[in-house]
Amino acid sequence: MVNPFSFPLLKQSVQNLGRNFTKYCNKCGSNRFDLILDYIFKENNVICRSCRTQAKIFKFIMYRWLSFNKTDSRTLFEFANNATFRRVLKNIFKGLAIFGLRLPFVTGAPLM
Repeated sequence: MVNPFSFPLLKQSVQNLGRNFTKYCNKCGSNRFDLILDYIFKENNVICRSCRTQAKIFKFIMYRWLSFNKTDSRTLFEFANNATFRRVLKNIFKGLAIFGLRLPFVTGAPLM
């Protein structure tokens, strides 16, 4: 079986994705990750074009991941309003931004 962590292009793409999601958006005036989650889960339409595009990409990736793991999307929507869950997701993307995709996975901060 092929190890997906051995592909440099995949590792770099995931790291760039993490960097983009953890940046501060000057146009919207807030953390991009929070803006994206609010856009997806709370139907917040007051974000810039760049954040909206990244929100659509993130939503696509999330739904693919959920369908791959045979998880209902309602479960994700229930967790989306939980502050702890948001912090955990943010730390995961911070880890991707700083360390990239590696085994074992390293988060940007402790999960709890």
